[in-house]
Amino acid sequence: MQRGVKLSFILISFVISACIVLVFGAYLFLRSSTGSNILLSKAKAYLEDSMNTHVEYSRGRIDPFSTVHFENFKLTRNNKNEQVEIIAKEIDIHYSVSFFSRKVVIERILVDHPTVFYSRVEPVEAKTSQPQKSWEFLVLPVQVSVKQFEIKSMDLDLNKESALSTLKSKIRDLNLRFGFEIVPSSLTSAGEFSLSDTSSVVMISKKHLDSVRDSVFETFLSASAKWSTSVHPQEKKWILGFEGVAKLLNMKYGKWELQSRMQVEGQSTDFLSGTGTSTLTQNQLFSEPITINHKVNLKSEKIELEMTANLPSLEVKKVAKFQDTQILATVRSPNVFAAKDLDFSLKIKQGLITFAKEFVRRSYTLKNGLNLTMGGTIRDRARFNLDEFSADFNNSLVRLSAEATGKVKEKEFQTKGQLTLDIPKDFPSIAGTAIRGRIEFPWTLSIIQGRLLAFRGDIDVFNLDWSKENLHVTGISGKIPVSEKLLWDGKKIKFEHLIIQNPFERVDYERLRPLINGAARIRFEEIGFENMTYGPFVGFFSVDQNVISAHQFDFTLGSTGRTYGEMYFDLYPANLQMGFLARLTEVNLKEVMPKKYLTKIPQEEKNLSGRLGIVLNLNKGSIDGRMDITEIGRGQLLALINVLDPKYQNDKMNMARSKLGLAYPTFVTMVFQNGYMDMSVQLSLADLNAQIRGIPISTWISSATSKTVKKSQEGFLK
Repeated sequence: MQRGVKLSFILISFVISACIVLVFGAYLFLRSSTGSNILLSKAKAYLEDSMNTHVEYSRGRIDPFSTVHFENFKLTRNNKNEQVEIIAKEIDIHYSVSFFSRKVVIERILVDHPTVFYSRVEPVEAKTSQPQKSWEFLVLPVQVSVKQFEIKSMDLDLNKESALSTLKSKIRDLNLRFGFEIVPSSLTSAGEFSLSDTSSVVMISKKHLDSVRDSVFETFLSASAKWSTSVHPQEKKWILGFEGVAKLLNMKYGKWELQSRMQVEGQSTDFLSGTGTSTLTQNQLFSEPITINHKVNLKSEKIELEMTANLPSLEVKKVAKFQDTQILATVRSPNVFAAKDLDFSLKIKQGLITFAKEFVRRSYTLKNGLNLTMGGTIRDRARFNLDEFSADFNNSLVRLSAEATGKVKEKEFQTKGQLTLDIPKDFPSIAGTAIRGRIEFPWTLSIIQGRLLAFRGDIDVFNLDWSKENLHVTGISGKIPVSEKLLWDGKKIKFEHLIIQNPFERVDYERLRPLINGAARIRFEEIGFENMTYGPFVGFFSVDQNVISAHQFDFTLGSTGRTYGEMYFDLYPANLQMGFLARLTEVNLKEVMPKKYLTKIPQEEKNLSGRLGIVLNLNKGSIDGRMDITEIGRGQLLALINVLDPKYQNDKMNMARSKLGLAYPTFVTMVFQNGYMDMSVQLSLADLNAQIRGIPISTWISSATSKTVKKSQEGFLK
């Protein structure tokens, strides 16, 4: 061998030997106490500088090839929005690494008596979370095996605040032990846990709910379970064995309380079932708690959740007693690994209902209660279809059928259906209100971008009777078209645009004709108040945005009287008002006014005729407009004065009463403005003409309409 070749061979051998010595030396150094201290100091410095995280411990050691061990471990992290503190009595990890087979085997992970404190306040403009891909961890190029992972007596304290709510959660004495192995495209795991005391409280911000007391949601849980599982996503296979007990789940919201106990177990390698009972309590509504039995089924290739509830008897205090109620709800997903597609259904069948005397004033029983069937699908977490929805109450008393479709991400929704009420003559009055007859209401609803609501429908009424206390309406038949465009601002609904009505605009037949031709007529055979009856009433009605309009109406008053014209009612809460533009002919006030206003009225045959255009503002309690009476008798005018001054307290009105004993009226004008009325009375003797000014009427209007105004302001319309 040549001398140069020998020299090269010796040099290469020396370099390789040096590398081996250096690697072996580094290996020994990293596993030594000095190397461990250097690694720990580097790790602490990196966490401090890069992640704003501080680590403390009384004793620590890292062997990068076999062991991680800490005693009295403490980790703290603080930033602008988040605070984390983790304390553990001991952390001990034993593992082995094989570089050639690319395999990590973790023999044991022990976390003894850990305590976690977590607090977060979300910024006003939170970042949009990116969609997560399911099961990505199963495509790791390295095989990972954890033989034993153990947590002893863990305490967790979680506090998370956002603009909408505050979450406070505490876990006490959590014990967890499991092992798992990840190889490419599969996961196997087995373990057990026990949880003796967990509490969670969610408080909604005062800005979003007026009542703080009712915005607190509390849960308490104690449970234990054992499981073994094998997941193979590519083969769409999931093998599961499970046995668990929810010893107690207690949820409270306001005066509602739910307590549940559940036993779950795997009956075979591909089937999981759970059974349990729940008790629902609400002392103000229910005379005794509601008991519900539920069941969960889970198969390897699909999720199948099923809940059945049988309620033999349920009584709502002072309302009704419900017997033989059955509820069946199911949710299915064809792919357990990516539950993008869901099929759901709900069925409710309810038996006898006995209404309480406090609710309907007499005992009344329905043989059939609510029967409901609903089914639909969600596809790719984006498309929603309600394929079937049908519900009826007592077979035909109330019926509702509908179908719907929507796009979840775009917040768009379309539905159509029909609501039918068919109330028999023997149905009792509810809260003093009695209704008999039939109503059909076909409708369509579209929701665009979760904000704009477009609603159209027709209210068809067939021989409907309504009564409450001393007021009744009988023989209502006809149709009222409804058209609404509304906006949802996250709290209340408001009109997309408003219709401004002017009742004093000149009535022109060419303006009204297209409205009348397109409108549907509705007829009231009789309207009754106290001891008086009126009618029939015929009008062409429509509901459009904030206005209920009678484009033309004709109302019979007594045996000879009649009023006709147009009127409207503005539903906008900030501008709640009624407007009338009408003529009156041959009205005998003795036939249309209550008897209490007809005392001391002379007998005569002359009737009332005139015209009026007025706006009644319910919010202000005022009337603006004018009424001209072109024909009236002494008795008619005295009756009107009695309405305005029933106790004979106004000196000017008493003077007018005395003048009517000497002459008869020929023309009366009433002008309404700013809550007051001016009355001008022309008599057959001109020297006796009367002028009565500044008659206050706002107090009278406010007292009569205060309940209506209050309900409109408390309603859902903005």
